[in-house]
Amino acid sequence: MHNTNGQVAPKMRHLTKRELQVIRYVAQGDTNKQIALKLRLSHQTVRRHVYNLMKKLNARNRAHAVAIYNRTPRTRTANHLIRHLTTQNSHHTTINCN
Repeated sequence: MHNTNGQVAPKMRHLTKRELQVIRYVAQGDTNKQIALKLRLSHQTVRRHVYNLMKKLNARNRAHAVAIYNRTPRTRTANHLIRHLTTQNSHHTTINCN
């Protein structure tokens, strides 16, 4: 999770657009079922996205994933994209948040 300087490693760039959407909703305190309704996905699909993003972030649990998400600097463009994605459906592609 941390590099040798004690800073958070730039792992957010490895998340897909959908995983970024999901982590934002998780950070807002939404359950998997609530996220599924908002994104028009199945509960199982959201569970898989949460599992994948936690694995990519090396997070121990949802709270740890949110802590990593909140500590990771994101550019203004990346923040705008994440906000935009929470209002629209998108395909699974990877973006760089650095």
